[in-house]
Amino acid sequence: MHFFVPGEDPEGGSTRVVSPGFGADGSLGEWPEGFFDQADRDLARLAGWD
Repeated sequence: MHFFVPGEDPEGGSTRVVSPGFGADGSLGEWPEGFFDQADRDLARLAGWD
């Protein structure tokens, strides 16, 4: 599995490709921000926690 992490440069060109490893239990070695956490982020915004 691969995913792309956008860079800080607004002009582009600094996108990083990440290929996380998997643990024996199926866990990801690196969990990208925003990956399967949109519901939590939406709830926090609706509740005024952000």
